[in-house]
Amino acid sequence: MSNFLQNSITPLYIWAEFNFSDELSKLNPFAENTENVDIYTLLTYVIQTALILSGLIAIAFTVIGGYQYITSGGNPEKTKKATSTITMSIIGLVLILAAALVVNFVVTSIIKK
Repeated sequence: MSNFLQNSITPLYIWAEFNFSDELSKLNPFAENTENVDIYTLLTYVIQTALILSGLIAIAFTVIGGYQYITSGGNPEKTKKATSTITMSIIGLVLILAAALVVNFVVTSIIKK
């Protein structure tokens, strides 16, 4: 067997032997206690997931805007569009962080009561 082919197949063997179910069960917040999940815990996880996804989308738009800016080639219209994309995505990130702080404050104040 050639060296290239052997180096290409070996990672597949390692990947096939790795147990993903153990790693994925660590990500499940309800894995230990699925019977006694209250509405506040469920709502907290849903909101946190939504905030994380929206943050990732905002970061993706920042990267897209940077790519548009780099490839604008000095065209004023394309540069303006790219700058607008970057500005709006940064504003979105700030709003997402503010929303996360508000949600964290509200949830902790509700749970303490």
